[in-house]
Amino acid sequence: MNQQKALSIIIVNYNSWEPMKSLFKTLAKQTMKDFEVIAVDNASTLSQPEGIFAPLKQASIDHQFIAHDHNAGFAAANNIGAEAATGQYLLFCNPDIEIPGDGLDTLLRVYQDNDVHILSCGQKNQLGQAKETGGSFPGIARYAPLLGGFFKKHKAAPSQAQIHPVDWVSGSVVLIGRDEFDRLRGWDDDFFMYMEDVDLCHRAHRQQMTVGNTMDTIWVHHHGLSSQSDTADRVRSKTSAIISKHTYISKYFNGLRRATGHAFVFIKYAPELVLAALLSWLIPAKELRLRRQILSSYLRKLQEKK
Repeated sequence: MNQQKALSIIIVNYNSWEPMKSLFKTLAKQTMKDFEVIAVDNASTLSQPEGIFAPLKQASIDHQFIAHDHNAGFAAANNIGAEAATGQYLLFCNPDIEIPGDGLDTLLRVYQDNDVHILSCGQKNQLGQAKETGGSFPGIARYAPLLGGFFKKHKAAPSQAQIHPVDWVSGSVVLIGRDEFDRLRGWDDDFFMYMEDVDLCHRAHRQQMTVGNTMDTIWVHHHGLSSQSDTADRVRSKTSAIISKHTYISKYFNGLRRATGHAFVFIKYAPELVLAALLSWLIPAKELRLRRQILSSYLRKLQEKK
């Protein structure tokens, strides 16, 4: 790094380098130039494509590559990137994001002009369909088997204001000041993958910080391309999605609500996984074998958490 920058962009890669090529190309075209890029490779198993950092080099963008020796999870890798960052503001960004030319400039300007401590932006998929990027904190009813969907609280439609307040924003795009990040002591690496964004925002609210989305800039998110490139990734991702709910319940629910929450999550996922595992011995279908592996991983993780 040549000098301190206003903004540090932290990107965590798992096993799919291709999306990062597009992200780097869009970063090279930003109207804002006062930023650095820190890419943390979370022990990916795929070879790094030749010349992937070329767009950053050609645009004279300060960048560094950190190779982590094992996959410690999304939250832990983000913390590693943050430790190396010099910026006054930190932007945690998925590798499967594409940013419009004025995206960084607009997002940072909105952050600086408003009373907000954690900010995300509007997102759409490659087909131009809007994606939900925030919501309300889950209560015990949200985890009820079969009925949980009825208790999901959808965010209100964005207003004309620059900032739309929400309980939490998606970890795919998170802008936060360095001081605020340090006050929160970073991401909680007890969350391997999923729910770490909800947890970060939960802790922010407890410290009277504000969390919001802005629709002043809308970024493209190729959801899922960065974490599910093979069977092992899918098993890890699906298992983490379930285990993260147990981690969140253990952290924020007490007494009977905690016990009920854990039971709800287990009843919601275990029967389907057990049935698929039994069927996999009779029907050699790939998806059934996958669920058998997820069940084994899930039960092992539950045992480790005891």
